[in-house]
Amino acid sequence: MKIEYNKNRKIKVIAIVLLSVVALVAATLGGYMYIHKDDIKRDANGTSTERTSQDIKLEEDLKSDPENKDHSTQTDTPIAPVVDTETKLQKVNVILTNTGQSGDEVSASGFVSNATEDGGSCKYVFVSDQKTVEKTSTTLANANSTTCKTVRFSESELATGSWKVHVEYSSSVSIGISNELELTIS
Repeated sequence: MKIEYNKNRKIKVIAIVLLSVVALVAATLGGYMYIHKDDIKRDANGTSTERTSQDIKLEEDLKSDPENKDHSTQTDTPIAPVVDTETKLQKVNVILTNTGQSGDEVSASGFVSNATEDGGSCKYVFVSDQKTVEKTSTTLANANSTTCKTVRFSESELATGSWKVHVEYSSSVSIGISNELELTIS
């Protein structure tokens, strides 16, 4: 009987010691994270805004040689657009990269991943059960893609609730519609 009692007691002591060590480690990590939470600059969405040394070098290189903007060292080859038989336009891959609300401002951004062209237009479409809001932006041709300039507007143009958002790209030679993201206006 006494042996069983000592054995159970040892197991309880070991369990208490292990739990204490785990709690101590968790408290230490939590404290460290709390103390250093402001070490990384973040935007309203919690995304890091700090720039890496590579980002800074790329910006400096662009400032010193702006003509090099259209030169790319990227070796990936995007899938070539196919021609739509009805419209005779290229069907391009459009990606809605971001949509969100920050304070009283709504924004959305996107790009065309497999076409590089000037003169296109991007129409951001916000759809709720009761209303559709459209915002148009111009584009910027890059070395390997076409950027839809970000749209920003007052949240007062959208009612509170859930919205579906996509972007439609069009130019004289290309068309495309992006994926859809959900946006909640509070």
